[in-house]
Amino acid sequence: MKTLKQLSILTSLAAVSLLTGCDIAEDTCTTDTDCATGETCQIAEASGDSNVCVAAEGSGSGSGSGATCTTDASLCSATQQCDNGACVTIVYQHVAIVSRAVENTSNHGNTPGPDIDAVAIKSGGVASFAASVAKVISGRASDPEGNVNAASSAITGPNDAMTDTTGGQCSLAEGQGFFSLGYGDAPQGIVVLAMPNAIAAGDSVAVYEVGNGFCANVSVVREDSFEVYVGPLNADLAAITDLTSLVGQGFKLAGSQTAQNGGIFEFAAP
Repeated sequence: MKTLKQLSILTSLAAVSLLTGCDIAEDTCTTDTDCATGETCQIAEASGDSNVCVAAEGSGSGSGSGATCTTDASLCSATQQCDNGACVTIVYQHVAIVSRAVENTSNHGNTPGPDIDAVAIKSGGVASFAASVAKVISGRASDPEGNVNAASSAITGPNDAMTDTTGGQCSLAEGQGFFSLGYGDAPQGIVVLAMPNAIAAGDSVAVYEVGNGFCANVSVVREDSFEVYVGPLNADLAAITDLTSLVGQGFKLAGSQTAQNGGIFEFAAP
């Protein structure tokens, strides 16, 4: 039988353990997700005991170094980002279309660069279209024609300039239906779209581009190349001024399109 003094010592040690090993609200656990950042769920040795959170070996909180991902980015894995010192899973929910079109005699006109009708995330065959324009950098237009389809809002929502199958009549009204992104130089056309749902593994990005091979009433063959990127939900959009800063905000290349006939192009999410 333990003496009163022994019980007092054990009680004090238990209190210290709760204060230093885990957050008070998470002193017991079932899996690692129940514990604070830098801690893991240690399985109880005896069946009558509870699993408890302990500092992970080599972590900032366990080693006494005080290191966080803010000062040591290597603490986060390739699928994580540093958020206020903690490694969290990256949620991709932006899509960026970047113009690579070079002006020449075949694509010169008042709808410069890729003519984008809509962008969607396809998951299990179901399309979820862009909800809003998060950032736009209008690309260079032909002089003196300008850009008659410069309203970036035309790219949101379901496709309305194009049909769902090739060979139909596309709506080519000026200022409506689709967005002309501009050329890929000085400045380079870039549009960043906020998607309604997170982009998961196995999803694809579908880009609806107006062109002569898809639309029966478009006669001009144009080379309007573009690239497709997916980016983090919490990207600093104000910091994006060009392709380099877009990639710097964690946007990853999903694919590119160099065909000259337009259509519905799908790119696997990276």
